[in-house]
Amino acid sequence: MWELSSSRLELSRTINYQHPHPLGPAEILEMADLLPPEQAAIPREVGIAIRFQTALFLLGVLLEGFGFIRKVLRDDPHTVTSAVAWVLVTALWWLWLRGLWSRRNWVRWLTIICNVSILCFDLLILATESGRDQPLLRYVVITAACLQIVLAGPATIMFLRPVARHWYRPRPNSVLSAGDLSV
Repeated sequence: MWELSSSRLELSRTINYQHPHPLGPAEILEMADLLPPEQAAIPREVGIAIRFQTALFLLGVLLEGFGFIRKVLRDDPHTVTSAVAWVLVTALWWLWLRGLWSRRNWVRWLTIICNVSILCFDLLILATESGRDQPLLRYVVITAACLQIVLAGPATIMFLRPVARHWYRPRPNSVLSAGDLSV
């Protein structure tokens, strides 16, 4: 019987001699060090939720880019500051998505909280946006708010489902299933 303790495989005292493992203990130890825990198959719902979140972030980057272009066209004195902020926010979003893909549960919860606040603010925007004087800007803002609702709503629901909760749960180093040792 094989057991995983202290993030290393060790032989227990009882070895099943009827079906010996084709690899020796040294090869199993090397293989255990090579396989990261993040390589577990991602559930379909979690993958879809992360893709929705990626689309939501790309929408944000696109909208911020349009805002930046608008400042450049108006000769705004804060154009350089806006460009630096846009690059920093884009890098932060990239790290955020990386945290979602690498099974960080705290990033999942932060995403759920932020998506709920996005939904609330977008509903507020849709309720108060009818009074603007610029029809093109109003159309862009309403369209962006609707797209954010369409992306953030299902992503939040999928991140709250038991499948996502199970996949983001921390994996103890002391548990190893029988399938982990098969070659």
